[in-house]
Amino acid sequence: MVDTTGQTVQKPNPLYSFTFHPILKNDFAPLGGAPFQEWPVTLRYPTDSTDPNATSQEDQVVAALSTQFDSLQGNVNILLNDPNYQDFAAFSNHSWENNEPGTFASLEDIHNSIHGAVGGNLGHMAEIDYAAFDPVFWLHHANVDRLFAIWQALNPNSYTIDKRSNQNDGGTFAIREGSLELATTGLAPFYDKTGNQFWDSLGVRTTGAFNYAYPETQQWKFPSTSAYQNSVLGTVQQLYGSLGDDQFTAEDAVNLMSTQAIPQAVPETVHQTTIRTREIAGSAGGSQQPIAEAAPVPKPAPEVPQAAPHTGFHPFRGLADKLKGHHNNPDNNPERGGLDLEAEIGKPSLNPIPLPPGHHRSYTEYIVNLKAPKHILQQTYRVHIFLGDFDSDLATWNTQRALAGTFTVFGRNTVPGAEEETGCGKCKKDAEDGLIVTGTIPLTKALIHEVKEGNCPSLAKENVLPWLRNNLHWRVTLADGTEKDRTEVPGLVVTVVTTEVELPEHGFPRFSGIYVSHPEVTAGRPGGAATAAPST
Repeated sequence: MVDTTGQTVQKPNPLYSFTFHPILKNDFAPLGGAPFQEWPVTLRYPTDSTDPNATSQEDQVVAALSTQFDSLQGNVNILLNDPNYQDFAAFSNHSWENNEPGTFASLEDIHNSIHGAVGGNLGHMAEIDYAAFDPVFWLHHANVDRLFAIWQALNPNSYTIDKRSNQNDGGTFAIREGSLELATTGLAPFYDKTGNQFWDSLGVRTTGAFNYAYPETQQWKFPSTSAYQNSVLGTVQQLYGSLGDDQFTAEDAVNLMSTQAIPQAVPETVHQTTIRTREIAGSAGGSQQPIAEAAPVPKPAPEVPQAAPHTGFHPFRGLADKLKGHHNNPDNNPERGGLDLEAEIGKPSLNPIPLPPGHHRSYTEYIVNLKAPKHILQQTYRVHIFLGDFDSDLATWNTQRALAGTFTVFGRNTVPGAEEETGCGKCKKDAEDGLIVTGTIPLTKALIHEVKEGNCPSLAKENVLPWLRNNLHWRVTLADGTEKDRTEVPGLVVTVVTTEVELPEHGFPRFSGIYVSHPEVTAGRPGGAATAAPST
């Protein structure tokens, strides 16, 4: 940075870590055996989760976020486009309320995934009790607020839930247990501008109450609500609607639905919704060779992991590489901190993008649904979803290319008298009630890569479902990264579901909202579906 004398000086990056001044050991209870009470700074992916002298592994953060980018982007796209998530209750939290296959996603699930991907095994961000000490926590939650604001722009008539707090959970310092919480219930301890009463949910319904907005939510720039929502939809499509690291679009997915062959690449001029489009295979203008038609359903693959020939970073690396090397570039633009993120991800569109006419006007979205008891393992745990052979080295499970996504569950130790027993009354009540939480891992983007590489014939169900039966795998790890046998996680259920996305001649892709379960893909394996009969 440049000081007041005009000299360039080096300053510690305040977002890199937080240094305790000093660390108060009595404030840190033991969690998973990590010496939080001895670490003088916040850590991400600590080099040794039991060593007081451990250091952060920032390259692992970049690798994990790069690897899980497609899954996270797809989850956001579903939440902001699928009609099943127009209700606040479905959109906001991951509590399992019913067995509808189209309501397993949530903003809370996305929130948890980022915590786990950034913190790593027993890093501060990965442990809810201590996550807020990491400066990136505040950037993350600002983005959660932004996603909520975007969703509100698209769903202005859905907000809050009138609900009675749990009996016998002890309540909070401001809310008595068993009391009815309304939109007008005070949000203690946050006083409003009068200084005499607390803010309530109605008062903070829009970010405008605090005099700020996000680039996507500046409604005053538009002549009508419909024009504003149209702009927001265009932005969502550009930021979250692509189907791969190489900016494949929904139209490309339609082309890959054929069971006969991988089609010729479509000229770039057709794909107006993306920065650029790469050819499906080969060089520009080169011929494409057909691949085999749908094969009969194969026998299930063995559950023993094999060494993957393609471990390492996910193909999406461009933006991550720019972020890693940014601070070493002397030509950076100081007004934007040197990195023009808008230029990297595309400018928002103000109008729907016309899509070219075609024979097939819809494609199938493939998703893994997960549900599990939140506190069953008495600690944070993760369910890793892999496609194809994966490296059995546990140290690579957050970052290897075969990883399709990770379901992160923030469980707590609720055992009375245990050294790590939580003081959270709600957690204890939830554990007693057997609270089930849900999450989703979208697969379509990863499947496009498999089709492009010739591993799966097409995106048609008759090809994909048998391929997934052989190549979809899942494993469970505990907070410290050690593996937990799936048979020891009662209540874990992993199921594949599909939904159709329509591409109108003029307008944005439309999710049908109708989901079909395909339990035959995971049935018969630990944590798999209980039946092999497809259902809606």
